[in-house]
Amino acid sequence: MASVRQRGNRYTALFRDSSGAQKSAGTFDTKREALKAAKRAEALGEAPSKPVAVHAASKRGKLTIAGYMPVFLSGHRLSATGRESYRQWAKRVVQGLGHITLAELSPADIRAFIRKQETEVSDATVGHVMTVLRAMCRTAVEDGLMEKDITAGVKIAPRRDREMMIATRPQARVIREAAPEHYRLLIEALFETGARYSELMGLQARDITGNVIRIRRTIVEVASKPIEQDHGKSRNAVRNIPVEPDLARRLVAAGEANDGGWVFRAVRGGYLCRATFRRVWKLAVAAAGLPGLRVHDARHSHISWLANDPTVPLAAVRDRVGHSSLAVTSRYVHTMTKDIDPCLAALAKMDGAAA
Repeated sequence: MASVRQRGNRYTALFRDSSGAQKSAGTFDTKREALKAAKRAEALGEAPSKPVAVHAASKRGKLTIAGYMPVFLSGHRLSATGRESYRQWAKRVVQGLGHITLAELSPADIRAFIRKQETEVSDATVGHVMTVLRAMCRTAVEDGLMEKDITAGVKIAPRRDREMMIATRPQARVIREAAPEHYRLLIEALFETGARYSELMGLQARDITGNVIRIRRTIVEVASKPIEQDHGKSRNAVRNIPVEPDLARRLVAAGEANDGGWVFRAVRGGYLCRATFRRVWKLAVAAAGLPGLRVHDARHSHISWLANDPTVPLAAVRDRVGHSSLAVTSRYVHTMTKDIDPCLAALAKMDGAAA
C-alpha cells in the first residue's frame, strides 16, 4: 500500500513491490507529491528509475573520493554488520562528493554536502554519514593522501531525540490484546522483559532454563537483511533475565514449535522483519489509544516501571536491562509522573509533617 513518511520538511514516498518488500519512490517537498509518486511506483511494481552518478576513481592522476572509499572500507576494522552499515552510509558520501579528489576536498565542500544531507535524511543518518566521512579523511591523512583532517571543524546539527513515551502496565495488556494472536506473545515479552527487539529475534528455546532467559545473541537488520550476531549490542547486553514461570514455559513452547528452535518467527516461518511487525504494532497501539508509541518504547516502559519502584534497587534494573551504567538507568526515574514535579511533592510532604 502506498504511504508517505515525513522526515523534517521532506516527504518520502513508500510503496510495496510484487514481493511485498517496502521500497522508496523518492523524496519530495510536499506530501501530495510523495503520495502521487508512491501510487505510481506501486502501479508499476517498481521504483521509477533515476540517474545514479558514476564517478571516476581518479582525476589528473589523483585519487577521487569515489576511488579511495573502497580502499578505506577494506582496511577499516569493522564487524560484519558494521561493515555493511558503513557501505550504506558511504554510498551517500560517494554520491555527493565522489567526483572530488582527496587533495582538493575542502571544508566548504563538506559543509555544503552535510547541509544537503540534513534536508534529505534523518538527524541520525546525517550523523552516521559524517562518521564515515571523518574516518575516511583521517585514514587518508595517515596514508599521506591528505595534509590534514579537514572535517575537524565541520559541525552537524545536534540530534533531535524524540521524547520517549511510556505505557502503563494496563495499557501494555490492551496493546497485546489488540494485536493478532500470532504476535501477542512477542508483545508480552517486549513489555515483560525489557529486551530489545533484536535480542528477542535471536532468542531460542535452548536459551531459556527454568524461568531465566539468557540473552546471548541478536539478529540485526542491515539494508533490510537479517544478520545474526553471537553477541549483544554491548558487553553489558549479555545477561540473564528472570521472568514469570508461565511466560518462560510459553516462550519455550513457541521455540520448540518452530523449526530451529527460534522463539519468534513470521506467520509463515522465517525471520520476522521489523517493518512487518511495526505495521502490526502501529495498529495495536492505535487501538489502545497510544498512537506514536514505538516498538522500542516497550523497553522504555519496562525500565520506567522498575526504576520508579522504590523497592527495586536501581543497580538491579541496570543489570536486568543491560545498561552500561547507573547514570543511564537513572534517566528513567520519574518518567511516569510528569504531571507532578517530584521535588515539589517532596517539599509539600515535609510541610505537612511539620504542621
